[in-house]
Amino acid sequence: MRIWLAEYDGVSRMAIEGLREIFALARRCSGMQFPLEVGPLDRDGRARRSRFLSKDDPWVVVPTGSNEAVPFLAEGPFPMELERHHARGHGVAAVCAGNFALAAAGLLRGRSATTHWSLEDEFRQRFPDESLSMERILLDHGDVVSAGGYTAFLDLGLFLVGRSGGRALALQVARILQVDPGRETQLPWLGTRPLPVMPDPVLNALVMRIGEDPAAAWDMARLAKETGIGVRTLERRFQEGLGTSPQRWIQERRLEKARLRLEAGASLAEACEAAGWSDVASFARLFRERTGMTPARYREWVRVS
Repeated sequence: MRIWLAEYDGVSRMAIEGLREIFALARRCSGMQFPLEVGPLDRDGRARRSRFLSKDDPWVVVPTGSNEAVPFLAEGPFPMELERHHARGHGVAAVCAGNFALAAAGLLRGRSATTHWSLEDEFRQRFPDESLSMERILLDHGDVVSAGGYTAFLDLGLFLVGRSGGRALALQVARILQVDPGRETQLPWLGTRPLPVMPDPVLNALVMRIGEDPAAAWDMARLAKETGIGVRTLERRFQEGLGTSPQRWIQERRLEKARLRLEAGASLAEACEAAGWSDVASFARLFRERTGMTPARYREWVRVS
């Protein structure tokens, strides 16, 4: 794997150096080569980038950046250069504000993305036809990867190490960094968010109905009946539009409802009932798995915060 880190005004030096360190650790742990270059994504540097990315498994990564960098990432030549790399068969990944460049380059059509919670409204305003899955930390579309929060460069770095060197190597690097390699959710950091507006009208109507009452008895048979779409087709359209399965998306909506009830001071049993969970113990296990906190600890955490 070869990685070109796109440098720009407002880029996070923490992200640049953090990704450098992740791949340096991967080299030391495995003896594998992870060639990495840092430089701008501009027309003048095309020849240098092309030489560097001419072999192995080439990736262009747009690291975390400041909110003020969004116009540069979303307009003008930067996303055009990103699209050019993708057209040449290079993998493309972005973190936080970098996802604006993915959208502006047209690389998110029919795919879902994520970003930092503070950028959600601006992203939806700029790209109303794109789908955001804000609860996700990382979405893998094969040739395009979208990572969310400000420190999600850690998740992306470990993902790319695992993609090239295997999960065992990613776990080894994660242990050294003392970073959870399996975190999937941004739920603890998110407030109440609007439901995504989907370009697929059937999927959009279904998403709205589930969002209005996530605690209802939604199963695949009912979803298929509601839409008149076969189960497999519905699963595929969910995956394409939201980057996840119908079951997982419903589960996330229920978790969000329970989380908001906990924030309001509800007991664990009350939060479970409101979200449609009958098994308190299984809910508590899932909540901890997805958020890294027990429901009781989360309720305490938000009250202190």
